[in-house]
Amino acid sequence: MKKMFITICGAVLLASTVLGADVVTRTALWNVPFGDAWRSAVETDIAACAAAINAGTMDGGSTIVGSTATGTSKTSINIQPAAASTTASISRQSLVTIGDITGTTPFGFGVTNQSSYGILGSFGRTIAATANWDGNYDTGLDVRCLNKLVNDSAYNMRGAYIKAKNYVGSGAGAVTGVVGQIDGLTVECVADGSETESSVLKLGSDASTVTYGIDMDEVATPATADIRFSNGALVKNGDANTLTITEATVAISGALTATTVAPANGLSTNVAVIIGAGTTSTFYFVSGILTNITAN
Repeated sequence: MKKMFITICGAVLLASTVLGADVVTRTALWNVPFGDAWRSAVETDIAACAAAINAGTMDGGSTIVGSTATGTSKTSINIQPAAASTTASISRQSLVTIGDITGTTPFGFGVTNQSSYGILGSFGRTIAATANWDGNYDTGLDVRCLNKLVNDSAYNMRGAYIKAKNYVGSGAGAVTGVVGQIDGLTVECVADGSETESSVLKLGSDASTVTYGIDMDEVATPATADIRFSNGALVKNGDANTLTITEATVAISGALTATTVAPANGLSTNVAVIIGAGTTSTFYFVSGILTNITAN
């Protein structure tokens, strides 16, 4: 009965959303072998469900608003959240949650020989762009976190958080065997060559006070390298004072500037440079002019 009620309510909600009806009505014809009492109870439940949909109110107090226009933006479906809970036992507030976000319960989703998706969405244009295009981007996913209230250095915020975790061990939902590849984030750009410019990953900001373009400070030291380039070159920051570039040939186009390490032999600066595997030489400069090379 519960499953049937959920299915019926889902059909009512889908019809309301997809067909664009302003008011949900229940005109179903009944031919069920469960008796009038069961039918009456289900009708009461459906009526309550329809009333909630028509009122645009979700369980918990959030509101669904269809086809709204605010300022310069038009939205097909808008969820306006209810007030946050102040209950001491609640440590996470979410507008929408799908699945078990704690990671402690097996999800029971997927099949043995096919990939599965938690959220799968697709966006495509249904009308051609014109010559007076505004210069912005069609965007498949736009996620933002905005702060206009908090002024406290203890407050942190981020635009998005994506995590892939492989549970290994004996706990609930853990795996004990070897798995294949795991990626925290995969970004792909398919360009056919007709573009004036294309990139797989583009970073930008609307303020000049950004401290770092890419900050890997919270990444544990990787086993192989911090960065692997398209043809296999590696860059690894093995510890706080070591940066290693692994490639057969490293070419530098432009000026190479060396930071002063310490005076030596009466000269202004000396810089230790790795020449080859296991070989170190010291380059001595005076006023920017190479004066001596000593093999160590």
